Amino acid sequence: MLRYFHNLVMALLLASSPTLYAQQAAATGVDPQIQAKLDQAKGMILGGNFGAASAVLNEVVTRSPGTGEAQFWLGVSIIGEQSRKNAMDQAAQYFLDAAKAGYHLPFGTWQKYPINAKTYLDANWMSAEKLVKDKDPANYEIAINLLENIVTVDHKAHDASEHLGELYRSTGQNRKALDLFQRLLETNPDQSESIYSMGLGFLDIYNKETADAILADLSSEGPEKMTALEKLLMARAFFVQDDNRIASVYYFQCLDDLNDIAAGEMYRDIIDTIHPDEKSEYQKSRTIEQKINFFRKFWKSRDPSPTTEYNERLVEHYRRLNYAKQHYTMRQTKGYDDRGVIYIKHGEPDQKATLVGNFGIRDNETWVYRRKPDDYIFNFVKKTSSYFIASSLMEAVVGTPFSNAFMQQPDPENPQQSVTLQATDLAYNMRELLRSRMEIDPIYARLYNEKADFNDPGALSQEIATNWGMEEARVLEAALTKGVQSETYVPEMGSQPLDYYYYTADFMAMNANSNVNIFYGLPVNELEFKRDIIGVRVNYEATFAVFDQDWKEVKRSYNRRSYQLSQEPDKENRGLLLVDKQAMNLPPGNYHYSVSVKDLGSEHLGIFKGDLDVTQYKPDDFNVSQIVLASNITPFDGGKPGKFTRGQYNVMPLPSRTFRQEMAVFVYYEIYNLTLSEEKKKKYNVDFTIQAEKLDRNIAAKIFAPLANVLSRAEDKGKITLTFDKEGNPDRLAQAEYISIDISDSPAGEYNLSVVVTDTATGKKITRQTKFYIVK
Repeated sequence: MLRYFHNLVMALLLASSPTLYAQQAAATGVDPQIQAKLDQAKGMILGGNFGAASAVLNEVVTRSPGTGEAQFWLGVSIIGEQSRKNAMDQAAQYFLDAAKAGYHLPFGTWQKYPINAKTYLDANWMSAEKLVKDKDPANYEIAINLLENIVTVDHKAHDASEHLGELYRSTGQNRKALDLFQRLLETNPDQSESIYSMGLGFLDIYNKETADAILADLSSEGPEKMTALEKLLMARAFFVQDDNRIASVYYFQCLDDLNDIAAGEMYRDIIDTIHPDEKSEYQKSRTIEQKINFFRKFWKSRDPSPTTEYNERLVEHYRRLNYAKQHYTMRQTKGYDDRGVIYIKHGEPDQKATLVGNFGIRDNETWVYRRKPDDYIFNFVKKTSSYFIASSLMEAVVGTPFSNAFMQQPDPENPQQSVTLQATDLAYNMRELLRSRMEIDPIYARLYNEKADFNDPGALSQEIATNWGMEEARVLEAALTKGVQSETYVPEMGSQPLDYYYYTADFMAMNANSNVNIFYGLPVNELEFKRDIIGVRVNYEATFAVFDQDWKEVKRSYNRRSYQLSQEPDKENRGLLLVDKQAMNLPPGNYHYSVSVKDLGSEHLGIFKGDLDVTQYKPDDFNVSQIVLASNITPFDGGKPGKFTRGQYNVMPLPSRTFRQEMAVFVYYEIYNLTLSEEKKKKYNVDFTIQAEKLDRNIAAKIFAPLANVLSRAEDKGKITLTFDKEGNPDRLAQAEYISIDISDSPAGEYNLSVVVTDTATGKKITRQTKFYIVK
């Protein structure tokens, strides 16, 4: 069945289909004279002329006894004639006869008829209530007609909407249940919370059977004909069926066609993962465009892999939401209790403990999420029929005044009688509760074994209020503060992770944009090499996507690469990297980015996200590029430029920025738009600073800058600065520069590096900074 729906919807995504909404058909085969009489009678009722209307309608019933519409309006007319005895009973019979004849008041056609609305509603409910309670399928359609009469006038009266929706579902009329839900939301936007809560009862989209039935009904309609709300319902249903790709298509199609009703539904779905600043942002969104941008930004910012086919975080959210509604049910707007809230935020706990069915102890659960630096420990206590977060596990213990006789409870063996819990019962209950949590946290074991005199109610009360309470509060603090405000998601990408190194650097481009390079290095020991007749080959694909601050995609670069080697590299050399790069031109500004690399041999996938600040290089302004840390720099021989050629140099970047002591550190940067001096020269100074916890005492002698004079040297503890005096090519806008450092005697550790370039002619300074690492 699921395969059928999958194929069907895929086809529908590519082809048009019949009109979505089945409009209520106009009555056919009705004698025009009878229809004229009916219209005349309704006009009389609207004018308050009930006696004349009854006469006309009785004439219609006499001529055509099966005319349900006439029976219905006779009931309305009788209610208007307030002088009649037993008016409600008579009207109820007419409404019942109309319903049996298959008639109900069409939605949206009720006008301000001058009758007692309560009497009208009660008269319809008089028969509908009995039919609903009897649960006889043979009478369901009659009950549906009576309930439609009520809902059309007041959807809240007698819970008619909920009963109507449930009957539609019971009779397999899922299409009508969806339409009912939608029309109530559309006509009562100020009551959307209560309507949504009611809809959970009869439109349980998170139940697999219901989802399957809804897919069956809606799959016959083309997506291009669906409303935004219906596309969201389709997305929910497909998420329930674990068809995540189709679900994602419908979800974002809903977003493309968003309206206020669908936006309200989308917002309800994410209410328990939204951060306070995001909540404020949504509340300030007034237009549909602003709401569309909000939801796109919300999901894109959480997408662990913006370069892949669909949003794994979106899929996981709906899996959690479905699970919460199925396993932590609570009949309220959300449809789940506090356990569901925490499950949606953090997923399955790492550890659980429960205690249920104990006399004198409310059912309770404890969930533990192992986190750094603090674990999240949530206690839930069942109050009435649902679980709520408790600020203390002691809330599970029945009875609060700690006296010798503190609580009357029904006797489990004889519910007609009650028993009195004594202090000894309290002591026993508390010990049982603590024992059930001894593996959760050492505090509960200590309390159980050491802290309290359980046989002294007064001492126990004092202990709970002071030492005990404070110790437990410290354990629960992280959960009750950070835990309830945050969310956790560790993506499962369907393949083993590929750990690789990368960093970005930008340079001046020929236009107003900047040339952004992302350098990445794939650890050779994690790649799978395929042997062929020439040697060995590795194949991988890399995607670099850039987004603006609202997570709208700005640019994307994709490359599929294949490298041939004469022999398989030494995989024992854990520092050996296969280095590559991707480049794109971008306007200056702040961006988000995602980079993903997949080894096509092993199927290992590595995905990283970050923020990107692209430098503004004005065409005539002095500036300095960002720094490239390289494993080697050689002069360019003037032939065909290679992938890593920059100006007159070949610069081999080291994405890990980690150097072994036998290597040299190369620092590359470019200087733009130096000012010509009066002597027509481009002169500049470079302050080159290295800082670390420990420095090689002779490192100053091991720093080399080509064609430069050392002007000064300044040393401090863990820091050294060399100032070079240099002269650039007066015919070039860009000066390519590098400095090399011999680190053979440098201690292992982290090093901070700073380059300050000063244009001698103007005194302007530009600073660039980075860091690198030395390992033995």
